[in-house]
Amino acid sequence: MANKIDTFVDAVETTLNELVTAGTIKKVVQGILDPMTEEAVPAVCLYPLRAMRRGGSAAPLWDATLCLRILQRSKGSKGPETITELVKAVQGKIDTLSNSTSFGASIELSGWEFTYHFAITNSPIGAMAILKLKFEGAL
Repeated sequence: MANKIDTFVDAVETTLNELVTAGTIKKVVQGILDPMTEEAVPAVCLYPLRAMRRGGSAAPLWDATLCLRILQRSKGSKGPETITELVKAVQGKIDTLSNSTSFGASIELSGWEFTYHFAITNSPIGAMAILKLKFEGAL
């Protein structure tokens, strides 16, 4: 049985897969994509970074963070959209999910940081955001 963090990661993946269906991105994966080897760009990867419990075991409060990365280009290819267009599309889906209560938690987005890999190009290859998840009760 999945816990609340797994349910949240699955909800993010499902929501972002709508961008795959629309043709905006090529794939969404749970895990880390390497820009030096990934060929299917633009792509989104997401993975949990941390979970921290506060309070007692009877009524704990949980803070969890999920890393969300967009790869717009890789060593061998480049996506057709600019990184800012991809951020806008992904942000729209996260905003929609954030307004939902289907996974029993609240989402806070830290903001977007553009990422670089100078072996590939001198312009951004992607963007990264940290999603902060807060919920009460058992994991």
